[in-house]
Amino acid sequence: MSDPSGAGSAAGPIDPVPPAGGGGPPDDDAIDKLIFKRDVDEVHLLIDFISGRADKNLTNLEIPNPAYDPTVQPPMSPTLNSIEAVKHLALIRYPPSKIERVKAEDAALLLLARDRLAALASPARSATIAYTEMFIGSEVDGRDYRRNLAVNTFPNLVSHVSKFKKLYIGLICLTFIWLILTALTYWDVAMGRSILQGIDQLNKEKATIVQSNPAAATCAASSTDAICARVNTLTEKMTVANSKLSEFINCTADCKPVFHVVRWGFLLCGFDPEEPVDGTDKFLTDRMAFVLTVFSTYILPMMFGLLGTMIAAVRAIQSKVRDYELGPRDLILTLMGLPIGLVAGVAVGLFYAPSAAPTTGTGNLAGELSLSAVGLGFLAGYGSEAFFKSLDALLARVFTARASTPPPAARQN
Repeated sequence: MSDPSGAGSAAGPIDPVPPAGGGGPPDDDAIDKLIFKRDVDEVHLLIDFISGRADKNLTNLEIPNPAYDPTVQPPMSPTLNSIEAVKHLALIRYPPSKIERVKAEDAALLLLARDRLAALASPARSATIAYTEMFIGSEVDGRDYRRNLAVNTFPNLVSHVSKFKKLYIGLICLTFIWLILTALTYWDVAMGRSILQGIDQLNKEKATIVQSNPAAATCAASSTDAICARVNTLTEKMTVANSKLSEFINCTADCKPVFHVVRWGFLLCGFDPEEPVDGTDKFLTDRMAFVLTVFSTYILPMMFGLLGTMIAAVRAIQSKVRDYELGPRDLILTLMGLPIGLVAGVAVGLFYAPSAAPTTGTGNLAGELSLSAVGLGFLAGYGSEAFFKSLDALLARVFTARASTPPPAARQN
């Protein structure tokens, strides 16, 4: 094994360090650099990772002894225990010894140690450990030993890690922005839903009274009759509710149109932002109910689906960083997951059906504008893979059932 100088094995004499560029042919220098320089760094990276984890340790590290010779007296141990293995690995340096036997023993020890250490570090691998260290380490602090070791071991990953860090920062910023936009939309739709529910409830209550007492339809405003007083009270409440509806549609009550997200939907549906809208107009009221239904069934699930996807992506990266399992492929997987989650949120609207269609003057607005699809949209985006697997299972059941249905028997004359 290697001597304390790091130039050769303890079994042989101490060799002087060869001059820069190596003393052998160019091919031998390249092989030495590949085996010794990179593998030494990789082994040290794995040792540092395993020894620093509470759930992993080097106690069970056993490596076959490359210098084992059963004919040598006194007898040698065929395996190196953890102390002997780490001690010998710590002595190996680059460039290697010029003695071929010592050089071969050190190379064999490095390769065997790397395989054994990789098994102890599993499920993390040397590449993911280095990638994670570069991802969380400081790029400007040259005293960051772990990051420097990771860079020396896998220098080709530096630029990729830089791109991933920029994407991750951008994803976090986009998540906050999208969260604010989604919350504004949800608040807007919920407020419109509440106002419409109030108007619908007042209309149904007044219609019930008038149906049982037709004379109440012509009650004077100053009437002291109990029924007329109740009808007049409902009329006043409806006036206030219609006023709130007009303020909501025209965005005149302590809000700016740019934050009134549903107002964007009105623009798309032909509402003139400069023309005041009267809340007593049943046609416009029903149109607003349709707009809120579209928001509740399709747009909000899509927005929450994308929000769930971004949160799931951030959590997945966080989990892999914690376990040192972050790798280059996670960059493209993160990018691919965003549109998939968006589609999953939209797809919820295809399977979600409101309990009742809007009807002029009546209708169950609570069921019509139910926001239960929003929760499904968030879940579909957060677990888009599970969502599409369930669609695969549904597809198999539907088409298998149809394919297995026997054709009707032919009529025999």
